[in-house]
Amino acid sequence: LLREVAACARLRHPNTIQILDHGAVGSNLLYMAMELVEGRTLHHAIRHDGPMGGVRLVNIMRQLCLSLREAHDAGMVHRDLKPGNVMLVDPGDGSEFVKLLDFGLVKELHFDDGLTGMDGVVGSPTYMSPEQIGGQPTDMRSDIYSLGVIMFTALAGRAPFGGINAVATMCGHLNSPPPPLHADLPGLVECPSL
Repeated sequence: LLREVAACARLRHPNTIQILDHGAVGSNLLYMAMELVEGRTLHHAIRHDGPMGGVRLVNIMRQLCLSLREAHDAGMVHRDLKPGNVMLVDPGDGSEFVKLLDFGLVKELHFDDGLTGMDGVVGSPTYMSPEQIGGQPTDMRSDIYSLGVIMFTALAGRAPFGGINAVATMCGHLNSPPPPLHADLPGLVECPSL
């Protein structure tokens, strides 16, 4: 845990939650102090506002990608991208500022300490990449897949794959083609930047 927190503490992008301090007290107590971010999650926005327009989503996704680029350039994979880990902050000027939260499942690609379980099934089933579901090694492409699922969810107001339980949802990611967005949102052509 301390190794992962120390890795995340190196991230300085404005769209990434800042870890201000971390360490251990004795042999049994670990701590981490992060900046306080006030706002609402993307999950809350989708649930309460309904599907998002393309222009708004482009702004949110651009900021998420900037945050992830720094992490990926540092050899880190988030592995738990989901709307609940994206905070939308109102800076007071009517715009939305994005903070990517919860690097708790981060994996450093260029670090092998011999610990087992580093590539096990971790993440949130609705947003997991097929390789995560299969317990295979993950890299930046896993995060990109999850970003695509977040985009679909924000545009359609529902996730592309859902089931009666987590297993059914994961099977959808592994075995089903994603449903076409144009079937749900014929107005997508109105936002070329999307």
